[in-house]
Amino acid sequence: VSFGLGDWYDYGDFRAGFSRNTPVPLVATAHYYMVVRYLVEAARMLDNRYDVAYYTHLGEEINKAFHREFYHKDTRQYGTGSQCSNALPLFLGMVPADDRQAVLDNLVADIKRHGNRLTTGDVGNRYLFQTLARNGLNELMYTMHNHEEAPGYGFQLKFGATTLTEQWDPRQGSSWNHF
Repeated sequence: VSFGLGDWYDYGDFRAGFSRNTPVPLVATAHYYMVVRYLVEAARMLDNRYDVAYYTHLGEEINKAFHREFYHKDTRQYGTGSQCSNALPLFLGMVPADDRQAVLDNLVADIKRHGNRLTTGDVGNRYLFQTLARNGLNELMYTMHNHEEAPGYGFQLKFGATTLTEQWDPRQGSSWNHF
């Protein structure tokens, strides 16, 4: 899949908006895979064996194509190696078992390289947070959220946000009550 919002409003030294850290096709294709997995579960609940088989096969093909297109065996990471690029396939179970720990290690290294700050946007946040939690990295996540510099929730609280803002630094002109 080649079009979508990508990791909308990801964080970096650029104007927020369309995904800059993570390839849009990576995010779109991973979400296609996720939706197909939901279809498999729906077909199971409805006891529709034909659809279970069809969508299971389709999901396997999407995952193979995703891995072929976005995985870099030499660096053992996906896409650009951004936090969203690695967290999204980890969360969705798209990473082969032999590569999971290396991809997770790359994700943690990227977070540390950014001073324990996230670079994900509105789409990638969910996958980053849940991937860290699933892997017992709660202390790292706590550190990421409890500083008063952007990006982070502590920064938003420091500036008086009472709802989640669209952009990590809401002073940049985006919505202060987006979520």
